[in-house]
Formats: sequence, C-alpha cells, structure tokens
Amino acid sequence: MIERADPATRRKTLIILLALCAPMLLMLRSAESQSVQVFAEQPELLLAVVAVVSLLMLVPLGLLWRLALRIQRSERFPPSGEKLLRDTRVRTGADALRYARFLKVLVALLALAIAAIPVLFFLLLRSLSGV
Repeated sequence: MIERADPATRRKTLIILLALCAPMLLMLRSAESQSVQVFAEQPELLLAVVAVVSLLMLVPLGLLWRLALRIQRSERFPPSGEKLLRDTRVRTGADALRYARFLKVLVALLALAIAAIPVLFFLLLRSLSGV
C-alpha cells in the first residue's frame, strides 16, 4: 500500500527551507572575511560557536528519535496522520519495527559524531596553540 504525499505540505516545507536558508547564506557570505580574523585572535570564541552549533544539530536528532518512538508504538511507518512530502510505501508490523530500530541506531551514531565535533576542535586548537 502506498500513502500519497501532501502537495500543500511539500510547498510549505520548501518555502520554510528557503526562508531559513537564504538569510543564513547571505549572513555567512558577508561575515566570512571578518570572522576568520576574529576566530584567529580568539580561538576560544570559535570553540564556543562550534559547541553551540553542535548543540543545535541535536534538535533534528530529537525529532528523529520521536519519530522512531511513534513508529514503534503504532507498528506502522509512516505513522497514521503523518503529512508526507513524497509518496511512501506503508510498512507495518516487524518491517516497521525494524525501521524504528534503524532510526534509533542512526540517531545514536549521529549523536556520538556530533558530540565529538567540539572535542576534536578543542584538541585541534590546543595542538595549534602549542599548549
């Protein structure tokens, strides 16, 4: 069985992504030359920025974990009432539970990778500063 996509949700998602990404790209472009100099003078500021960005990357992982729990409870993917961006084959029973387990493992691995980013930056900055 195939569950159909919702065209309105697809349009809304595209508009939101453009509204979020366009200003961010413009800000990055205008600030890139200044920020390199600031970060070179204050490496601890770079470490703080990396830590904050890493924490922000955990938000989508929380949403993925929540989706995995909903799949596990309903034993159905996609969960009932979910608005879809594309046509999706419905999985039920053991197939859906396998998908939920896969999502949980993926979230755990990505969380470990995200947690390692500030640590690696700290080690890199420490080795570059010669401390």
